Amino acid sequence: MTRTGVYTGRNGNCGENRVVSPYLWGEKPPCLCAKNRYSSSLPQVRRACHELVRAARRAITELTGLPPITPDTPEWFAQMAALPLPPCDGQDLQRRLYERFRIEVPVTAWNERHFVRISIQGYNTRADVDALVEELRELVACGAPP
Repeated sequence: MTRTGVYTGRNGNCGENRVVSPYLWGEKPPCLCAKNRYSSSLPQVRRACHELVRAARRAITELTGLPPITPDTPEWFAQMAALPLPPCDGQDLQRRLYERFRIEVPVTAWNERHFVRISIQGYNTRADVDALVEELRELVACGAPP
């Protein structure tokens, strides 16, 4: 074991990897250190992410013709939103989005309705949102679900 970092080594008995966390000794995880280092810019990042989600909501709503399930206000969503899709094979759509375009989004079903859940992080760009919308458009144009 080591206190200075994560140790990944071979377990002598089984040949399995093991991971020992330095945080067991009370050290701060790197994510908390990064949050403290960049805390002054976090509100700007959150606002930018929210605006990207809003753009995605508008584009997907226009594509499907189905209204969003929540109002377009920050009280209802921040960086993640679920949007309704027409009836489809959600697992197949999710798989094809990933296999064909390397876009990973959950497609879920609830009460016999289908939804795509988008989640925007600080590293996502408008080009990512545009790619998702275009790939959904292509799948729809090809007669694929949705």
